[in-house]
Amino acid sequence: MPTPILKAENLVRRLKFWNQKVIVNGFSIQINSGEIVALLGGNGAGKSTTLDMLSGLTRPTSGKISQYQPEKDSWRDITNEPLYKRAQHGICYLSQKPSVFEGLTTRQNLLGIMEIMHDRDLRSSMNAYDSSLKTREDFCDALLHRFDLYKRRDEKVNILSGGEKHRLEIARSFIRKPKLILLDEPYAAVDVAGIELCAQMFRRVREMGVSIVIVDHRTDEVLKICDRAIFMHEGRIHTIGTPYEIVRIPLVQEKLLCAETPRMLEMFSTPGPYVEPSSQPTATPEMFKSKTVRIE
Repeated sequence: MPTPILKAENLVRRLKFWNQKVIVNGFSIQINSGEIVALLGGNGAGKSTTLDMLSGLTRPTSGKISQYQPEKDSWRDITNEPLYKRAQHGICYLSQKPSVFEGLTTRQNLLGIMEIMHDRDLRSSMNAYDSSLKTREDFCDALLHRFDLYKRRDEKVNILSGGEKHRLEIARSFIRKPKLILLDEPYAAVDVAGIELCAQMFRRVREMGVSIVIVDHRTDEVLKICDRAIFMHEGRIHTIGTPYEIVRIPLVQEKLLCAETPRMLEMFSTPGPYVEPSSQPTATPEMFKSKTVRIE
Protein backbone atom coordinates (compact mmCIF):
# COMPACT_ATOMS: atom_id res chain seq x y z
CA MET A 1 0.00 0.00 0.00
CA PRO A 2 1.31 3.50 -0.81
CA THR A 3 2.22 5.70 2.14
CA PRO A 4 -0.02 8.76 2.58
CA ILE A 5 1.72 12.13 2.43
CA LEU A 6 -0.87 14.89 2.71
CA LYS A 7 -4.59 15.08 3.37
CA ALA A 8 -6.95 17.99 2.73
CA GLU A 9 -10.42 17.92 4.29
CA ASN A 10 -13.26 20.22 3.20
CA LEU A 11 -11.07 23.21 2.34
CA VAL A 12 -12.98 26.45 1.81
CA ARG A 13 -11.57 29.78 0.74
CA ARG A 14 -13.67 32.97 0.74
CA LEU A 15 -12.65 36.50 -0.20
CA LYS A 16 -13.63 38.91 2.60
CA PHE A 17 -13.57 42.03 0.47
CA TRP A 18 -15.61 40.60 -2.41
CA ASN A 19 -18.87 39.92 -0.60
CA GLN A 20 -17.52 36.68 0.84
CA LYS A 21 -17.12 35.21 -2.65
CA VAL A 22 -16.31 31.51 -2.44
CA ILE A 23 -13.22 30.59 -4.48
CA VAL A 24 -12.80 27.00 -3.25
CA ASN A 25 -15.66 25.07 -1.70
CA GLY A 26 -15.21 21.72 0.05
CA PHE A 27 -11.93 20.49 -1.49
CA SER A 28 -10.87 17.09 -0.09
CA ILE A 29 -8.10 14.80 -1.30
CA GLN A 30 -5.34 12.52 -0.05
CA ILE A 31 -1.94 12.53 -1.78
CA ASN A 32 0.08 9.31 -1.55
CA SER A 33 3.79 8.69 -1.96
CA GLY A 34 5.26 8.37 -5.44
CA GLU A 35 2.35 9.73 -7.48
CA ILE A 36 1.76 12.71 -9.73
CA VAL A 37 -1.58 14.44 -9.29
CA ALA A 38 -2.81 17.12 -11.70
CA LEU A 39 -5.22 19.92 -10.76
CA LEU A 40 -7.25 20.79 -13.85
CA GLY A 41 -9.96 23.31 -14.58
CA GLY A 42 -10.82 26.44 -16.48
CA ASN A 43 -9.97 29.98 -15.40
CA GLY A 44 -11.52 30.70 -12.02
CA ALA A 45 -12.05 27.03 -11.17
CA GLY A 46 -10.05 27.41 -7.93
CA LYS A 47 -7.05 25.23 -8.75
CA SER A 48 -4.36 27.89 -8.13
CA THR A 49 -5.97 28.93 -4.86
CA THR A 50 -6.07 25.26 -3.84
CA LEU A 51 -2.36 24.90 -4.59
CA ASP A 52 -1.67 28.03 -2.54
CA MET A 53 -3.54 26.55 0.43
CA LEU A 54 -1.69 23.23 0.17
CA SER A 55 1.64 25.06 0.07
CA GLY A 56 0.94 27.43 2.96
CA LEU A 57 0.89 30.61 0.89
CA THR A 58 -2.81 31.09 1.66
CA ARG A 59 -4.76 30.04 4.73
CA PRO A 60 -8.11 28.35 4.15
CA THR A 61 -11.19 30.05 5.53
CA SER A 62 -12.19 26.68 6.93
CA GLY A 63 -11.18 23.04 6.60
CA LYS A 64 -8.07 21.13 7.57
CA ILE A 65 -4.73 20.16 6.04
CA SER A 66 -2.72 17.34 7.63
CA GLN A 67 0.65 15.76 6.97
CA TYR A 68 1.23 12.09 7.70
CA GLN A 69 4.04 11.15 10.13
CA PRO A 70 5.04 7.56 9.33
CA GLU A 71 7.36 7.31 12.32
CA LYS A 72 4.40 7.98 14.63
CA ASP A 73 1.68 6.55 12.39
CA SER A 74 -0.33 9.72 12.95
CA TRP A 75 -1.40 12.93 11.21
CA ARG A 76 0.04 16.38 12.00
CA ASP A 77 -2.25 19.41 11.60
CA ILE A 78 -0.51 21.96 9.33
CA THR A 79 -3.55 24.04 8.37
CA ASN A 80 -2.10 27.31 9.69
CA GLU A 81 1.57 26.45 9.19
CA PRO A 82 3.41 28.86 6.85
CA LEU A 83 5.23 27.85 3.67
CA TYR A 84 8.76 27.82 5.16
CA LYS A 85 7.69 25.56 8.03
CA ARG A 86 6.11 23.08 5.63
CA ALA A 87 9.29 23.09 3.55
CA GLN A 88 11.22 22.02 6.65
CA HIS A 89 8.93 18.99 6.84
CA GLY A 90 9.29 18.01 3.19
CA ILE A 91 6.48 19.93 1.47
CA CYS A 92 8.09 22.12 -1.20
CA TYR A 93 6.44 24.76 -3.35
CA LEU A 94 8.06 25.71 -6.67
CA SER A 95 6.58 28.76 -8.31
CA GLN A 96 6.41 29.47 -12.03
CA LYS A 97 9.50 31.68 -11.78
CA PRO A 98 12.56 29.88 -10.33
CA SER A 99 13.84 31.34 -7.05
CA VAL A 100 17.44 30.16 -7.35
CA PHE A 101 20.26 32.62 -6.62
CA GLU A 102 21.37 33.75 -10.07
CA GLY A 103 24.54 35.48 -8.90
CA LEU A 104 25.94 32.24 -7.47
CA THR A 105 27.20 29.16 -9.27
CA THR A 106 25.12 26.03 -9.58
CA ARG A 107 27.19 24.33 -6.89
CA GLN A 108 27.05 27.33 -4.55
CA ASN A 109 23.25 27.30 -4.72
CA LEU A 110 23.25 23.85 -3.14
CA LEU A 111 26.16 24.26 -0.73
CA GLY A 112 24.73 27.54 0.56
CA ILE A 113 21.56 25.78 1.74
CA MET A 114 23.58 22.99 3.34
CA GLU A 115 25.78 25.44 5.25
CA ILE A 116 22.84 27.01 7.10
CA MET A 117 21.32 23.66 8.08
CA HIS A 118 21.93 22.05 11.46
CA ASP A 119 24.49 19.24 11.15
CA ARG A 120 21.94 16.75 12.50
CA ASP A 121 19.36 17.68 9.88
CA LEU A 122 21.90 17.65 7.06
CA ARG A 123 23.19 14.22 8.08
CA SER A 124 19.61 12.93 8.22
CA SER A 125 18.98 14.19 4.67
CA MET A 126 22.23 12.69 3.40
CA ASN A 127 21.41 9.31 4.91
CA ALA A 128 17.92 9.37 3.45
CA TYR A 129 19.31 10.15 0.00
CA ASP A 130 22.36 7.86 0.07
CA SER A 131 23.85 6.45 3.28
CA SER A 132 27.30 6.17 1.66
CA LEU A 133 27.71 9.95 1.42
CA LYS A 134 30.31 11.34 3.83
CA THR A 135 30.46 15.12 3.32
CA ARG A 136 28.22 17.95 2.16
CA GLU A 137 30.39 18.23 -0.95
CA ASP A 138 29.64 14.57 -1.74
CA PHE A 139 25.94 15.26 -1.25
CA CYS A 140 26.11 18.31 -3.50
CA ASP A 141 27.88 16.43 -6.30
CA ALA A 142 25.44 13.50 -6.02
CA LEU A 143 22.49 15.87 -6.51
CA LEU A 144 24.19 17.60 -9.44
CA HIS A 145 24.78 14.23 -11.11
CA ARG A 146 21.20 13.09 -10.43
CA PHE A 147 19.72 16.14 -12.17
CA ASP A 148 22.28 16.32 -14.98
CA LEU A 149 23.83 19.56 -13.79
CA TYR A 150 27.32 18.42 -12.83
CA LYS A 151 29.00 19.73 -15.99
CA ARG A 152 27.59 23.18 -15.20
CA ARG A 153 28.48 23.11 -11.52
CA ASP A 154 30.88 26.08 -11.66
CA GLU A 155 28.81 28.28 -13.97
CA LYS A 156 26.73 31.21 -12.75
CA VAL A 157 23.04 30.40 -12.61
CA ASN A 158 22.10 33.48 -14.61
CA ILE A 159 23.48 31.87 -17.80
CA LEU A 160 21.61 28.58 -17.34
CA SER A 161 18.53 27.81 -19.39
CA GLY A 162 15.11 27.94 -17.75
CA GLY A 163 14.93 24.15 -17.76
CA GLU A 164 18.27 23.90 -15.99
CA LYS A 165 17.11 26.40 -13.39
CA HIS A 166 14.02 24.27 -12.76
CA ARG A 167 16.21 21.20 -12.32
CA LEU A 168 18.48 23.10 -9.93
CA GLU A 169 15.48 24.24 -7.91
CA ILE A 170 14.20 20.68 -7.58
CA ALA A 171 17.73 19.47 -6.72
CA ARG A 172 17.84 22.14 -4.01
CA SER A 173 14.53 20.92 -2.59
CA PHE A 174 16.07 17.44 -2.14
CA ILE A 175 18.45 18.84 0.47
CA ARG A 176 15.55 18.86 2.93
CA LYS A 177 14.19 15.40 2.10
CA PRO A 178 11.12 16.40 0.05
CA LYS A 179 8.05 14.23 0.32
CA LEU A 180 5.80 16.38 -1.85
CA ILE A 181 6.59 19.01 -4.51
CA LEU A 182 3.86 21.48 -5.52
CA LEU A 183 4.43 22.84 -9.04
CA ASP A 184 2.77 26.01 -10.33
CA GLU A 185 2.73 26.35 -14.15
CA PRO A 186 6.05 24.55 -14.84
CA TYR A 187 5.33 24.42 -18.60
CA ALA A 188 4.63 28.14 -19.01
CA ALA A 189 6.44 29.55 -22.10
CA VAL A 190 8.23 26.22 -22.67
CA ASP A 191 8.79 24.83 -26.16
CA VAL A 192 8.05 21.21 -27.12
CA ALA A 193 11.59 19.94 -26.50
CA GLY A 194 11.73 21.72 -23.15
CA ILE A 195 8.40 20.23 -22.08
CA GLU A 196 9.69 16.72 -22.77
CA LEU A 197 12.81 17.41 -20.72
CA CYS A 198 10.67 18.65 -17.81
CA ALA A 199 8.36 15.65 -18.08
CA GLN A 200 11.25 13.21 -17.87
CA MET A 201 12.56 15.05 -14.83
CA PHE A 202 9.17 14.81 -13.10
CA ARG A 203 9.05 11.07 -13.81
CA ARG A 204 12.52 10.70 -12.29
CA VAL A 205 11.38 12.48 -9.15
CA ARG A 206 8.36 10.19 -8.88
CA GLU A 207 10.59 7.12 -9.25
CA MET A 208 12.55 8.40 -6.25
CA GLY A 209 9.36 8.15 -4.16
CA VAL A 210 8.51 11.85 -4.14
CA SER A 211 4.98 12.97 -4.97
CA ILE A 212 4.05 15.89 -7.22
CA VAL A 213 0.94 18.06 -7.44
CA ILE A 214 0.95 20.10 -10.63
CA VAL A 215 -1.16 22.99 -11.92
CA ASP A 216 -0.66 23.93 -15.57
CA HIS A 217 -2.75 25.07 -18.52
CA ARG A 218 -1.09 22.55 -20.84
CA THR A 219 -3.74 19.93 -20.20
CA ASP A 220 -2.44 17.40 -22.72
CA GLU A 221 1.13 17.51 -21.37
CA VAL A 222 0.02 17.28 -17.74
CA LEU A 223 -2.23 14.29 -18.45
CA LYS A 224 0.69 12.48 -20.10
CA ILE A 225 2.60 12.27 -16.83
CA CYS A 226 -0.03 12.22 -14.08
CA ASP A 227 -1.42 9.18 -12.28
CA ARG A 228 -4.60 10.96 -11.20
CA ALA A 229 -6.27 14.14 -12.33
CA ILE A 230 -8.66 16.32 -10.35
CA PHE A 231 -11.06 18.37 -12.45
CA MET A 232 -12.36 21.43 -10.60
CA HIS A 233 -15.38 23.45 -11.65
CA GLU A 234 -16.70 26.56 -9.89
CA GLY A 235 -14.52 25.94 -6.85
CA ARG A 236 -15.53 22.33 -6.32
CA ILE A 237 -14.09 18.96 -7.24
CA HIS A 238 -16.22 17.65 -10.07
CA THR A 239 -14.29 14.49 -10.99
CA ILE A 240 -11.20 12.56 -9.88
CA GLY A 241 -9.86 9.90 -12.22
CA THR A 242 -7.13 8.64 -14.49
CA PRO A 243 -6.35 10.59 -17.67
CA TYR A 244 -8.32 7.98 -19.64
CA GLU A 245 -11.38 8.60 -17.44
CA ILE A 246 -11.04 12.38 -17.21
CA VAL A 247 -11.06 13.06 -20.97
CA ARG A 248 -14.35 11.11 -21.25
CA ILE A 249 -16.26 13.31 -18.80
CA PRO A 250 -18.77 15.50 -20.72
CA LEU A 251 -18.18 18.60 -18.58
CA VAL A 252 -14.41 18.27 -19.02
CA GLN A 253 -14.89 18.07 -22.77
CA GLU A 254 -17.19 21.11 -22.71
CA LYS A 255 -15.27 23.40 -20.36
CA LEU A 256 -11.65 22.33 -20.75
CA LEU A 257 -10.90 20.29 -23.87
CA CYS A 258 -13.37 21.91 -26.28
CA ALA A 259 -12.13 21.45 -29.87
CA GLU A 260 -9.24 19.31 -28.60
CA THR A 261 -11.61 16.56 -27.42
CA PRO A 262 -11.16 14.23 -30.44
CA ARG A 263 -7.38 14.49 -30.23
CA MET A 264 -7.40 13.86 -26.49
CA LEU A 265 -9.67 10.85 -26.85
CA GLU A 266 -7.27 9.42 -29.40
CA MET A 267 -4.25 10.27 -27.27
CA PHE A 268 -5.70 8.49 -24.22
CA SER A 269 -7.39 5.65 -26.07
CA THR A 270 -6.48 2.97 -23.51
CA PRO A 271 -6.85 2.89 -19.71
CA GLY A 272 -3.14 2.35 -19.07
CA PRO A 273 -0.33 4.94 -18.78
CA TYR A 274 0.24 7.20 -21.75
CA VAL A 275 2.88 5.93 -24.18
CA GLU A 276 4.50 8.21 -26.74
CA PRO A 277 3.92 7.10 -30.36
CA SER A 278 6.96 5.24 -31.66
CA SER A 279 7.25 7.67 -34.57
CA GLN A 280 8.14 10.49 -32.20
CA PRO A 281 11.67 10.68 -30.76
CA THR A 282 11.99 10.38 -27.02
CA ALA A 283 14.33 12.43 -24.90
CA THR A 284 17.66 10.86 -23.95
CA PRO A 285 20.05 11.64 -21.07
CA GLU A 286 22.23 13.49 -23.57
CA MET A 287 19.32 15.81 -24.35
CA PHE A 288 19.21 16.88 -20.71
CA LYS A 289 22.77 18.17 -21.08
CA SER A 290 22.03 20.30 -24.11
CA LYS A 291 22.43 24.05 -23.78
CA THR A 292 20.31 24.81 -26.81
CA VAL A 293 16.87 24.30 -25.24
CA ARG A 294 16.00 27.37 -23.24
CA ILE A 295 12.96 28.08 -21.09
CA GLU A 296 12.40 31.77 -20.50
